[in-house]
Amino acid sequence: MLEFLTPRLRLRQITAADWPLFVRLHQEQVIIRYVFDEPSIEEIAAKFRVLLPAWQARPRQWLCMVVCCIESGTPLGTMAFIITDAKHSNAEFGYMFLPEHFGKGYATEALLAAKKFALSLGIAQLQATVTEGNAGSCRVLEKCGFVLSKRIEQAYSINNMLYDDLIYTYHSNEPATPAAE
Repeated sequence: MLEFLTPRLRLRQITAADWPLFVRLHQEQVIIRYVFDEPSIEEIAAKFRVLLPAWQARPRQWLCMVVCCIESGTPLGTMAFIITDAKHSNAEFGYMFLPEHFGKGYATEALLAAKKFALSLGIAQLQATVTEGNAGSCRVLEKCGFVLSKRIEQAYSINNMLYDDLIYTYHSNEPATPAAE
């Protein structure tokens, strides 16, 4: 099973046993308010099933990693990416963490590990889309060396409100160290 370790975290590929975590991440309003409308349990299950097969470094297959605290084994959230082109030169990142773990640096630490792995595959450009208003996610990306490269006005609807999409990018020719906090 694919796994990454950081000083505090273990990132491992998602398994069927992670269903309760996955459901909570997709239903808790404080988590999803800047991500999407609350999906039905059927929609959550369909998304979950897509993530379960063993990951292969090929386009259009998500690698979803459960982020756990090494010390306690507690699941903290998920970190995922998908190779978006046939040349393996671009990838899109996404992550969701439980609210009790916000503000502790876990998302930054996990994204740095996932970014390092993606770059080791030869992926040259990394991207993440953040809904305007999600300041915490913007800070995580900036700490990991991503820069705001594009704003798409009123691109996404959540609960019948239109939001701008903020596109963050990281190019492999940029420094691999996080920005100063």
